[in-house]
Amino acid sequence: MGSFTLPLIEETRADLYSALECIKHAPATEVKRINELCSKQSIFSILVKKADPMNTNPGEVYALKDADILVFLDRKPRHISDLGRSKVPYVIASVLKAEDANGNAIVRLSGGKRDLVPPLVAVFLINMTTYNRIWNALDMHVAGLSNTSIIEKIVNYAPKVGQDDSSELPLHLPDRSLGLEKFRLNKSQQMAVLDCVSAMEQQGTYPVRLIWGPPGTGKTKTISTLLLSMMVKNHRTLTCAPTNTAVVEVASRILSLIEESSAGGGNGCFLSDVVLFGNEDRMNVDQDLTKIFLEKRVRRLQKCLMPSSGWTSCLSSMVRILEEPLVQYASYVEETKRLIEELAKKEKEELAKKKAKNKVVEMKEDLTKKEADKKSIKIQSFKEYFM
Repeated sequence: MGSFTLPLIEETRADLYSALECIKHAPATEVKRINELCSKQSIFSILVKKADPMNTNPGEVYALKDADILVFLDRKPRHISDLGRSKVPYVIASVLKAEDANGNAIVRLSGGKRDLVPPLVAVFLINMTTYNRIWNALDMHVAGLSNTSIIEKIVNYAPKVGQDDSSELPLHLPDRSLGLEKFRLNKSQQMAVLDCVSAMEQQGTYPVRLIWGPPGTGKTKTISTLLLSMMVKNHRTLTCAPTNTAVVEVASRILSLIEESSAGGGNGCFLSDVVLFGNEDRMNVDQDLTKIFLEKRVRRLQKCLMPSSGWTSCLSSMVRILEEPLVQYASYVEETKRLIEELAKKEKEELAKKKAKNKVVEMKEDLTKKEADKKSIKIQSFKEYFM
């Protein structure tokens, strides 16, 4: 696995360079205070300007997150060349502890504090969470202590006799009732989907399948079709990816396929069978994906299960109306009368205060307004109440 180390470093460097080239549009925040915590490790605590949760402009203030890579400057750069023109030398920083409710965060600075004097600007470059996870997975010591049998099976995969690169679909694959023709897959994509489904249904077959292809060859399309096929066959599937973008893309595809299938007559797959979960902020879940996002579902279900306004309360209210309509109407009349009496009492108290202060003009205006409010509250007839 050590052969993947250098490519990972190069990919990280390329992403960092790309972020620097687009630094003009990068989100930034103001650093109001910086204090040293550990000089040996160049760890500092900083106080930043709080982000506006309602602000959707990516170029405005943002909230620092764990593993963010930042660059500290005296002003927001408009071009990568501005890094060398700054009066204060720029400093690269990594976020060790994300911003809390008060705007405090902990960072590690490259080369120490130097001449950094607030106020400063912290510009976001990239987030290292995914790269850190891949790096840890490639650690030879950790890998030596873990079970690498799956990796070995993939790397040392040897096709059995009869498995070749023929463009014809093999005979051992499952029935063609999956309806793959409507997804417009090519021969290799169909073979990949059918072979994976076959491996799930047949005992004694090779349990691991590796789908490989250069960019743009339809891997995401193949995987989403495979997931739908697994659902048709009632196989529960967990889908993982190294980035949130990849997970969201696959989820969007499978969501679209399910909705298209349902519109065309259905195949036994429903949105309730799919759950998307992860970090809501990092995944940038759009309106469509809220249908299957776990936290959104929990919030909707929470409203339905509220004792005072949920399903139970609504059903109980409906039952009471059907069984005892006169009692319900009498309760409504009493409640409305109580509101009218409270409003009248409040009017008298306010008028007494105004009269004591000799505010005759305001008193007349308030009288007119209160009379209008009082007229707006009226008791509906029995028929109107149940309409």
